[in-house]
Amino acid sequence: MMPPTMVQDWLMALDWRMRFSNRNIVLIVDSVAAMCVQKALLSNVKMHFVEHNHTGELCVRTLEMGVVAAINRHYRYQLLDYALDRREEGQLDIYDIPLQKVIEWVAQGWQQIPRSRIIASFAHVGVMFTTETGAAVAPDDRIDDNLMHRFKCC
Repeated sequence: MMPPTMVQDWLMALDWRMRFSNRNIVLIVDSVAAMCVQKALLSNVKMHFVEHNHTGELCVRTLEMGVVAAINRHYRYQLLDYALDRREEGQLDIYDIPLQKVIEWVAQGWQQIPRSRIIASFAHVGVMFTTETGAAVAPDDRIDDNLMHRFKCC
C-alpha cells in the first residue's frame, strides 16, 4: 500500500492535469483505500467509494459489458495483422513482437472504446453519470474483411 502522503500528492497532480486539460473524471476506489485519502480540494477529480464487498462485483460487471474484451479484441487484431505482415516479409519468427508495440496496441484499444460503453458498464453496478444518459452501446464485434481474407489464405 502506498503511504497516504504519496496518494495525496498523486491525487493533487492528477487533479491539476485534469484541470489543465479541461477534463473531469471519476475515480472508483475501494472504501478500504478511503482511509489513505484525507479531504483534498479536488476540482476536476471526483472520488466514488464502493463497499469492499462490491469491488469484485464492479470488476466482473465491467468485464461483462465488454470493456476489457474490446481491448483484447483490438490487441488480437493488431497481433494477427503484425504476424501476417511478418510472414509475408519472410520472417521466421512471426510472433517476435517488441514490447513497445504491445503497449501501443493496448493503449489504442482503450482509446477506441466508445464512451457510451464505459458509462453503461458502470451504470450496471450503480455508478450513475449525471451528464450522460447511458445510451445503448453498439457492439464492435466486426472483423475486418481484408484481414480475414489474408488469414484464410494461410
